[in-house]
Amino acid sequence: MISRFFIVTLLLLFSNSIYTQNITISGYVKDSISNEKLIDATLYDVVSNKGVTTNKFGFYSISLPKNTPIKLHVSYIGYKEEVLAIDLTKSITKDFSLTIENNLEEVVLKTNKIEKRNDIGKLSIPITKIKKLPSIGGEPDLIKALQLMPGVQSGNEGSSSLYVRGGSPDQNLMLLDDVPLYYVSHMGGFVSVFNTDAINKIDLYKGGFPASYGGRLSSVVDITMKEGNANKFHGSGMIGIIASKLSIEGPIQKQKTSYIISYRRMLLDLVTKSIASLRKSKVTTLYNFYDLNAKINHKFSKNNHIYFSLYMGKDKLKIDETERDNKEELKETTVGWGNKLFAFRWSHLFSKKLFSNLTLSHTQYGIDVLEVDKNKNEHSEYTYLSGIADTNAKIDFTYYAHPSYNLKFGLKTTHHSFNPGQAQVDYFDDLGAKIYDTIVQNV
Repeated sequence: MISRFFIVTLLLLFSNSIYTQNITISGYVKDSISNEKLIDATLYDVVSNKGVTTNKFGFYSISLPKNTPIKLHVSYIGYKEEVLAIDLTKSITKDFSLTIENNLEEVVLKTNKIEKRNDIGKLSIPITKIKKLPSIGGEPDLIKALQLMPGVQSGNEGSSSLYVRGGSPDQNLMLLDDVPLYYVSHMGGFVSVFNTDAINKIDLYKGGFPASYGGRLSSVVDITMKEGNANKFHGSGMIGIIASKLSIEGPIQKQKTSYIISYRRMLLDLVTKSIASLRKSKVTTLYNFYDLNAKINHKFSKNNHIYFSLYMGKDKLKIDETERDNKEELKETTVGWGNKLFAFRWSHLFSKKLFSNLTLSHTQYGIDVLEVDKNKNEHSEYTYLSGIADTNAKIDFTYYAHPSYNLKFGLKTTHHSFNPGQAQVDYFDDLGAKIYDTIVQNV
């Protein structure tokens, strides 16, 4: 089986010699200001009536007839169209940098035939449109924007869960930079974990999922993070009712290495803590959540590009019980739950037609509880941990055999780790020395 796989790969690598009557134009489509890759940009040759779109790394490859005039139109929503008019006798590599254009002229659509689409169940929403939608507390929410799409419902009013064509939220595959996330909500489902300041592209598959995703019962939500501005430093911040956030991005080495860091946090616990101290409450309840997105990428050459992605998010609920007279703390309970995600990706271009992506990642979701009960002589600490973790390795290839069809193949392996629940109770004397402990497995 392995020998057959390598034989097929070698045939694909050297198959260019079979198509001697064609030449291939390949490269990347980028934003001229930030150098950010443009995903699903369109390239169309009006002479041969052949066209392709860029992949999630901004790469394209199109094969056109040899020794014929070429007039290639490159376009992306919100950007000025570029045209490449040239006569070619051999294959070339060509990158396009598109500039933003807000002025739109009248658009007239005419067709004599119905276009055949292979991605009937796919919906793509530009992040700029999501930021313009009405939102509670001024916080744009990606999941709530998807709930406006046909065939998608929220289930409960104000919830950030997705019910696609009757399926339940646990039947959806949520991917952030090709890595699954198990829990995508804050505040019990009121806000999603996705910070729009760090997101570049969102694709929703409601049906006909590509085999490369491994399959799901309800839907696939594929989210790609920004790569960061590769030309100049840029920062933004906001203080909101629900959450406040700060984002910075810029180049480490212009045109080669860039980064983006985006942090979001709810400030409700700071307000409630101040109010509770003024009222001298016996019981104080504090709640907050945070999201941290970070990404760094480096371009070694036109054929090699690496990416490091990080996401950390957590909800934290803390309940303090104190004696009102002497302000002595009696009991403290802290409950936390959230995700951690780390990913390394390496994109490599074997030839003008064969593109590969290697992904090594780790994702985990966990719940932790710490309850401290104090009195005059001794105190006890109750700890509970539960969670799930995945370590993934995946390599996939895309062979641009013809503008009308591509061949995708690859391998993936996943190591699942489950912790159904582990509880431990520790007892300490008044000096802080441990008296004894009790451990309970699989709670």
